Amino acid sequence: TDTGLVKMLRAMAGDPATSFSELSAWVTQAAKGGEGREQLARYTEECAASFYQQWLKVDPVAALQHAGQATNERLLTSFMEAGAHSAVITETTIADAITDPKNRDRALAAYFEAKANGDPKLALQNLINSAAVNDQVESSQHMLTDWTRKSPREAAAWVASLPANEDRAELVSTVATNWMESDPEAAFAFAQAQGLPINEQWISKLPYGARYLPEAKVAPILAALRQEPEYNQWMVRLARNRSPNNPAGAIAFMAKYGQPGWQSAAVTDLGHLGGRLDTPEQDFAFQLTTIDLSNVDPALMAKATVWVAQSLAEKGKLTTALDWTLKLPAASAAQARAEALAKVDLHDTQRRAATDQWVRRAAISEAERTSLIQQVNAQAQLSAVAK
Repeated sequence: TDTGLVKMLRAMAGDPATSFSELSAWVTQAAKGGEGREQLARYTEECAASFYQQWLKVDPVAALQHAGQATNERLLTSFMEAGAHSAVITETTIADAITDPKNRDRALAAYFEAKANGDPKLALQNLINSAAVNDQVESSQHMLTDWTRKSPREAAAWVASLPANEDRAELVSTVATNWMESDPEAAFAFAQAQGLPINEQWISKLPYGARYLPEAKVAPILAALRQEPEYNQWMVRLARNRSPNNPAGAIAFMAKYGQPGWQSAAVTDLGHLGGRLDTPEQDFAFQLTTIDLSNVDPALMAKATVWVAQSLAEKGKLTTALDWTLKLPAASAAQARAEALAKVDLHDTQRRAATDQWVRRAAISEAERTSLIQQVNAQAQLSAVAK
């Protein structure tokens, strides 16, 4: 009953009456799926190669231009798998038919990959050497990423063999970034051997990639990074990843390997999940009060406290968060409490009453108590007006 599907099936069978240019729009739309048409999208993608084979026989330039404009990478791959093994599609025809540089690069990358029959080295070498490719680095990212994840040492060896220039440095970064996920020790050694700057994207993968490395292997890597400006940030994230359910162990690791100021990095890392305060995150927040936080910027401490208070308030545990603030350094605790209560929703009568009761009994200065009572009352009046 779907006219587009019927036309596509006829086109695949070689129906001479097919209007490929008209049908191509349906193919593109059908491949998007949506509104219960996921199965149709999947079938369309699976059948696209046969459809393109027939179109190539009738009007290869039109077929090529359509494929080059497609935002669906699977459709583009299907076309190139059909076109790369035909006599009508070549590097030259692609370069001539597709005028937009970005679309042309995407099409050529897919063409070289299809033409190489599963040999990533050959595909990438052809791409890098092609004068028709506008941005070799960007065009090679997808293939190089896949190759690195499957055979990192082969990908690394190929990149290392390229002439030393800015493009090679970017490709080295791609390999190091993706290799870091499976073998951070080897990836780090490779990046250093290639002279890759530490402040590249690849190093940001270290805290996750190295989470299972034994400490004896992590220590030399950290030693090589100690003078980097972002060292404490990476080290803290690594510690958290190594001991997600052992905050005391994570803090001990930080204290052992941290540079001066690591406590601020630990506070900054609190809430990295954005809005979620699961049990490990809550336990880590509570563990923070066991270390010296006196040198942490009060504004940073307040920001972390606001996040903890808001998160626990949603669970009906605002007073637990307020109890936690009593263990913070006196220099930052009052500011943290004031900012936290200003940001917490006190519309709920029960929550507001519990907060008022906590303020009246808490071990805080009388001046702060008076100020917080006024703050809570003011928020209560605002709530009444809002209602």
